[in-house]
Amino acid sequence: MGSLRRRLNRAGFPLTSVTATAATFALISAGPARAANACETERPYWTPGAPATVLDELTHLAMSPLTIGLAVLTVLAVRFRSKWGGLIVCLMWSFLASILAFGWVPAGRAELRAAAITEGCIGSPALFIGLVAAICVAMILFTTPPERRDPSKE
Repeated sequence: MGSLRRRLNRAGFPLTSVTATAATFALISAGPARAANACETERPYWTPGAPATVLDELTHLAMSPLTIGLAVLTVLAVRFRSKWGGLIVCLMWSFLASILAFGWVPAGRAELRAAAITEGCIGSPALFIGLVAAICVAMILFTTPPERRDPSKE
C-alpha cells in the first residue's frame, strides 16, 4: 500500500487524514441521500402513506415483463403437454422465486431497496412465491404423460 500512496501523492492527490476523513464522510452521507427517494425509484406509482400489501406486491411482480414471458411459456408447455418444456419453464419459475426469496438485488441497489422496504412501498413477495409454487406443481402434474397400462399384466 505504501508504493500506491507515494504514486498518488506524486500525482497531485495529497492523502492526509483530513482528506481521508472528508472522503469517508462523503461516502457515508451519500447513502441516506440516495435512499431518500427510494420509493420514487423503486415504485413510482405508489401513494405515500399507504403501506404496500401482499396483493400490491403480487400485482407488481405479476406485471413484470419477465413474469409475463414465463406465463406465456407456461401456457405453451401446458398446451402442447411437453414434459421437458414444462420442466424447463418450472426451473425458470423456480429461479425467479429464489431470487425473490433470497433477496438478491443488483450491485449498488441493496441499500435503495432496503430503504424502500423500510418506507413501506415494497411489500412481502410471499403470495407471489406461493403462486409460483402452485403453478409449477400444476404444470408438472398436467404435463406428465399418463401411465399406460399393460394388458398382459392384468
